[in-house]
Amino acid sequence: MLFVALDKQGGVLPAEFFVLRELRGTQAIAAAGYPEQREYARSAQHFTGPAPGEVVLGDVPPGVDVVTYESAGNQLPAWIWYPDDVGPHRALVYLHDGFELSTEDFERTQPFRDAGYVVLMPTLRGETGNPGSFELFLGEVDDAAAAVRWVAASEAVDPDHVYAFGASATGGTLASLLALVPDLGLRHSGSAGAILLDTEFAEISEMAPFDCFDRGQTSARAILGHTDEMRSMHYAWRDGQSPWFPSFVIDDDAALVVRRISGSTYEDHLQPALARYLACATDPARCPRSAERLERSDAPRSGTRPKLHGRSTTSQ
Repeated sequence: MLFVALDKQGGVLPAEFFVLRELRGTQAIAAAGYPEQREYARSAQHFTGPAPGEVVLGDVPPGVDVVTYESAGNQLPAWIWYPDDVGPHRALVYLHDGFELSTEDFERTQPFRDAGYVVLMPTLRGETGNPGSFELFLGEVDDAAAAVRWVAASEAVDPDHVYAFGASATGGTLASLLALVPDLGLRHSGSAGAILLDTEFAEISEMAPFDCFDRGQTSARAILGHTDEMRSMHYAWRDGQSPWFPSFVIDDDAALVVRRISGSTYEDHLQPALARYLACATDPARCPRSAERLERSDAPRSGTRPKLHGRSTTSQ
């Protein structure tokens, strides 16, 4: 597997960059497997407290029930929508962008609801007043996995057809990491805008609750580097023109498939990715089959950065 890391201007990062990262995260940790990296990352976490964003859950959309699921001893709220007809149904676990669940997130799931899917939208530890601390792609992966298991156990759901999709750098990264969870029973997962490579965390260091220049911390939160440990397929759609995202090549036989998607706004990327993932979940013959290299555009849109809030994070 080959990784080619680029800086903001599209130039290859100097060797000194990787030496710095190696000094901040030992060779043993950087080369360790996903479980060992998670253990290290949890021991090195330097922040305890809530996630950014609202401290209360927003208004519940019409036709949605509020339920709770358990993760690590925490009772966490979730929204769930059921079709009117008798099941069992396919189910989608939709992992929201940012750090709070909103009616906009629910509206984005309309294509899956129209197709007769049960849709579960979990909140996570540390957000909107929930118990637990904000860890950013560590304990939240356990929460997302618990939500998958909760909905799969529902009498209304066909447990052999449970899927997950994540939006933006937050939900998308969580969805990708679900592919590393053993014995989850997830059919496969998809994302739009996920952080896939550990060097990308340097661009969000101002809000991360961990040292984004400690490779032991970042490697535990990025799917690239762990493709040989994946338990299910993940289909990631990424903006291939953004100068903030590295180029990379993935082995053709990897369980991670990355495809280019273009557009000038967040919704321009998200809605087509959702439509393509719905097609894939409904008809396996329509799933992407091979990885695609993401190339930096010669004339990229300026200032596009990873989105953690589901809102524009364009630099000023």
